[in-house]
Amino acid sequence: PKACHLTLEYPLLRRLLEHLPPFVPGMPIPILSLSDLPSEVSGLWSLWEIQLVGEKGEDEFFKKIQVYQRRIFPLFLHEEGKILSPTARSLWEKMVADSPRLLGYEDGATSQKLWQKLEKAAREQGRPLFEELEKKHKQQLSWEREKGKFSFSVRRKAIERIGLPQVRNYRLRLLEQEEKQYWQQLERKAKVVPVMTAVLVVRIEPERD
Repeated sequence: PKACHLTLEYPLLRRLLEHLPPFVPGMPIPILSLSDLPSEVSGLWSLWEIQLVGEKGEDEFFKKIQVYQRRIFPLFLHEEGKILSPTARSLWEKMVADSPRLLGYEDGATSQKLWQKLEKAAREQGRPLFEELEKKHKQQLSWEREKGKFSFSVRRKAIERIGLPQVRNYRLRLLEQEEKQYWQQLERKAKVVPVMTAVLVVRIEPERD
């Protein structure tokens, strides 16, 4: 099934992120109870972020990473192992509108086992989303290549009309340096990899009597 994606600008998503702790693999998984849920709605709910990243080419490490595209999407993995996309979205909306009750935590070996299942499901669900991001990135690069070819061609012709040879040659050298840097930058931008991160992970159970 195709993953639905969200944005960090969505008000309900921002509110949800403010009320739940960020997830780190290996940490205990909170068990939340929501009212008015059908008894069969039980499993792992999560938010995931997919990023398309590459290198900027700067010296300092923290400046080397450039995020070119990103998406946030919800995932619900039912107890039976099924990925239920419509349920994933309705659950996160309900978690914001409702006041979930904390029942406890899944930790230790149980938490690790649940995480392995969830991560596998997320990679399956996120693959079409990554392909969409990659396609958009390639389209953007194609547009930038065409824009660069046209821009440098026009500027070169304008410089070649300059009468003084010394001025003309100097400006042509500067243009060549600028064009070389432009194509090197596009080459770096073409080398991207997907990075997928779990933002939030909780176990959902119907309200208990």
